[in-house]
Amino acid sequence: MLRILPLCLVALICAACQPRMPLTRTEASSAARNWCIRDGLAWGDPVEVSPPTEADSEGRRWWKVRFAGDGRIALVNADSGWVKQAP
Repeated sequence: MLRILPLCLVALICAACQPRMPLTRTEASSAARNWCIRDGLAWGDPVEVSPPTEADSEGRRWWKVRFAGDGRIALVNADSGWVKQAP
């Protein structure tokens, strides 16, 4: 049993060091929709999801998720999935 313990530890360390997969269009859309629901915004379903382009001044890239109506745009961080409303 004690011989298996080091192998298990090595396997856990290797699994924890795997890089995060980039967000897909569906995940970005879902993250924005869930953000709307959490904040009580009745924006409905996204009508357009644009992939990230250039990085901003802080080096972050954002998915742009547009909902029906003026000014209803959520930005989803391409690396972390964090959502914020567009300025």
